[in-house]
Amino acid sequence: MQLYQQKNKYFIDMIKFVKNSSSNNVLCKWGFDNETNLLLLLNDLPAISWISSTDVELIAIVNGVRTIQRFLDITPANLEKLGLIKEVQFETSNERMLVMPKLNYQR
Repeated sequence: MQLYQQKNKYFIDMIKFVKNSSSNNVLCKWGFDNETNLLLLLNDLPAISWISSTDVELIAIVNGVRTIQRFLDITPANLEKLGLIKEVQFETSNERMLVMPKLNYQR
């Protein structure tokens, strides 16, 4: 029971870091805990999970943002604006894809 309480406290603290940073969405790499995704959603923080490391890096490069590896490093100063995230469904199949338009990024 003590391990469960410690894990639960860690997740709650993690969510506080995200909320205190003014973030409104979380992109998570492969293997991110489903329980954590549920906790994020219950705290009005939608999460996109099971993204490959390569795709996370590509999203960052295309949008000119950085990835944050550790929850302890999440601060308003470290966050970048990604823009609107839309889900598009293809008419001929049941396949869906996320579209993340660039937000004023210039090289």
